[in-house]
Amino acid sequence: MSPSTRLGSGISRYRAVVAALFTVAASLYVAFVSIPPLVVIVAVIAVVYSVASAFDTVRTHPLYNLASAVFAALLFGLWYVASNTDGLFLLALTVLSAFGVAVEAYNYRHGTSYLRLDF
Repeated sequence: MSPSTRLGSGISRYRAVVAALFTVAASLYVAFVSIPPLVVIVAVIAVVYSVASAFDTVRTHPLYNLASAVFAALLFGLWYVASNTDGLFLLALTVLSAFGVAVEAYNYRHGTSYLRLDF
């Protein structure tokens, strides 16, 4: 089974399985572990993003790359705020993600793909 195998109506089978497993794992973690509300928000954002990414119409939308960059910046930023440690690494990831948002906003506006890693 290749990752691009379709489930029928424009849903990637591989991404749907990963999204379902991630949703179950995140739900169980949030339900049974005492965590701050900010971490719950991070988990909800991650679940919504992973479920939405299973749909081909979402991934082929012109704003998908920009939304992915915003998701990463939000995830790292909220994770940095929620952590009680001196998260210099998380701060660096947040700054790099914010740079990625700026790059993707430029790419979207000008129809280019500068600094994008396409696999």
